[in-house]
Amino acid sequence: MSEQSTVAQSTPTETSRRLLHVPLRDGEIRILTLRAGEVTDAIVCSLSVAVLDERPGYEALSYTWGDPDVTETICVDGVEVDVTVNLERALR
Repeated sequence: MSEQSTVAQSTPTETSRRLLHVPLRDGEIRILTLRAGEVTDAIVCSLSVAVLDERPGYEALSYTWGDPDVTETICVDGVEVDVTVNLERALR
């Protein structure tokens, strides 16, 4: 997957808190944008809110896919987030 958009950010913690903890409005989704890297690099990405009526380009993956007790860490807007091993592998 390649990076599809640039996300305007405040500080990483503020951005992540705002996007992760604020309820979405009807017709909105959160999109995780991967930063380019080598297959062995840490996964670094940003999170943004998109309006479905604007037809954003994305590929859907389940963030609950796999055993929730077996995790890897990715970096979202400068914050380490544990995700299932299956999701981490799919993001590679």
